[in-house]
Amino acid sequence: MHGGDIYRNEIKYDFSVNINPLGCPQKLKEAMVRAVEKVERYPDIRYEKLKNAIAVKYGVDKENVLVGNGASEIFMAALGAFCPKKVLLAVPSFSGYEYAALAVGAEVKRHFLRREDDFRLKDDFIESITDDVDCIMLASPNNPTGDIADIDIIKRIAETGKLLILDECFLSLTDRNKDSFIYKIAENVCVVRSFTKSFAIPGVRLGYAVAGDAMMAQKISGCLSEWNVSIIAEEAGLAALEEENFLEESREVIAAERKYLSEEIAGMSFDVIPSSADYILFGADGRKDLKTKLIEKKILIRDCSDYYGLENGWYRIAVRKHEDNVELIKELKVIADGT
Repeated sequence: MHGGDIYRNEIKYDFSVNINPLGCPQKLKEAMVRAVEKVERYPDIRYEKLKNAIAVKYGVDKENVLVGNGASEIFMAALGAFCPKKVLLAVPSFSGYEYAALAVGAEVKRHFLRREDDFRLKDDFIESITDDVDCIMLASPNNPTGDIADIDIIKRIAETGKLLILDECFLSLTDRNKDSFIYKIAENVCVVRSFTKSFAIPGVRLGYAVAGDAMMAQKISGCLSEWNVSIIAEEAGLAALEEENFLEESREVIAAERKYLSEEIAGMSFDVIPSSADYILFGADGRKDLKTKLIEKKILIRDCSDYYGLENGWYRIAVRKHEDNVELIKELKVIADGT
């Protein structure tokens, strides 16, 4: 269901998780070390300092901001708060949306994105928003495809009045970060983002959301556990909000390395889907053994055959540092040449 299973395999290069290839910045590490001195205290149950900092960053009311133990907790809380009967998803996409929908007893309706469109979200998605749909969950950029949805399509989806939970967890690592829907938020929209991917801290767990209004934020917050974010995570988040230069450097590295990986993989006659994110989806002509063969070389990639809308032979790789990417390409070429 997810990448990152390095605990059951001997792995040197983990391409299965999509986190910032530059790793966790030093200032965040220092902030977390300092936070250890505070672990004998409870966190601020209101997280006022972190919420205020997020609100200032986006120019929104602090009452519209909520924080969570990763974005996944917020997805679950949002559906728990509104209890939709039918949730619409555009697939292939992150499995966590369906997991959250099923957990609250919702029926899942799937709109299948097409390979001939590079799995992009197109206008016909609007036609899938039928009267019986209560909630729509979308990602921009989408995972695993890396497609950033057209802002006009998102706006039209929001205009239907349905509850829209928009996942922007990877947007800050793209050159379209300024297109966040937070700046165009409507009262029926909740935009979810994460520090995890942008700052390579999946072991810390920290996400946040900007809701369309204070009432929505309060309702979702009511389905979150008390003290759901640790003092260490809160301090990491406060430090992260000061790291815009780090993100700009990260975006430059990702763009260059994504281009390198895409061109090299396409050169092996694999089917590469254009991506704007820090990961790439590609089809390996139905090969089911690519992940297994790479594990033998201590390289882990994401087998995407369990995504709705994909099948055996589709894989996702993260964009990592150049030396790691060179190693992956070297081993992929060995496998491709051996067929």
